[in-house]
Amino acid sequence: MAQELHPKMSVRVFTDQKCFGPGLAELLRRVEEHRSLRAAAQSMKMAYSKAWTVLHTAEDALGFKLLELKTGGQHGGGATLTAEGRQMLAAYERYCARLRDYGDTAFREEFAFYFAREGQDADRMEIRRTTEADLPQVMQIYAYARRFMAEHGNPNQWGPTGWPPEALIRSDIAAGGSCVCVSGGEIVGTFFFAQGKDVEPTYAVIEDGQWLDDSPYGVVHRLAGSGARKGVGAFCLSWAFAQCGHLRIDTHGDNKVLQSLLGKLGFVHCGTIHVTEDNYPRLAYEKVSKAE
Repeated sequence: MAQELHPKMSVRVFTDQKCFGPGLAELLRRVEEHRSLRAAAQSMKMAYSKAWTVLHTAEDALGFKLLELKTGGQHGGGATLTAEGRQMLAAYERYCARLRDYGDTAFREEFAFYFAREGQDADRMEIRRTTEADLPQVMQIYAYARRFMAEHGNPNQWGPTGWPPEALIRSDIAAGGSCVCVSGGEIVGTFFFAQGKDVEPTYAVIEDGQWLDDSPYGVVHRLAGSGARKGVGAFCLSWAFAQCGHLRIDTHGDNKVLQSLLGKLGFVHCGTIHVTEDNYPRLAYEKVSKAE
């Protein structure tokens, strides 16, 4: 069977010359992981001389340093991103995410004739970033999720605190971390997703076990479905894992529904962490791509 028609976008940023794109962004991510330009280049199967040229071409075009380099050492010295380098990488990633969200929607609209002709499922699920206009529906989904939890033996995870508060979701939306799952034009699920090195501070301390991998990871929080469609949780978690290949999530000990789903999706229970919103410990789970 032929693969479903889909777009593939690549974003490059220019001054009078190309100065930032997917290759450099990945190189900077690898530097964050390996703390070395040479090791980052090797992990990408890129010649060190080429990595050096790409980096300095970008720095010359932008007018500021992206990396702080230290010479010497067994692996050719160390490297860390400068404050400007982190800002540039974060801005590029946010911009790409916004373009993908817009592009996916525009693609489905402009190529609607093709999908209708092929008889493809009009109710297929897709993920996009949450907007302010989505907020009322998102808060309704969280209200439904609190009732569902209470009815399934988990009244204390979100119920006593009315979690999550609207102010937090507004903050998630503004930061570009809040996502919604859409099916047939209807929002059927929502969650928070972010990725990076040590992106979740509460995961720095884990008890009764340890994380599987210390590399940069993605994290999912505040996952909830509307109840209107089956498989929303699995779809959202699979989407998040596809973005990063290394995903962490935590849940309340009474949330047997999510624990069962995580097991089916290949997540490993790694230990216990503690959150700031209440005093209940959380079970910590992780999934790492076998290719890593």
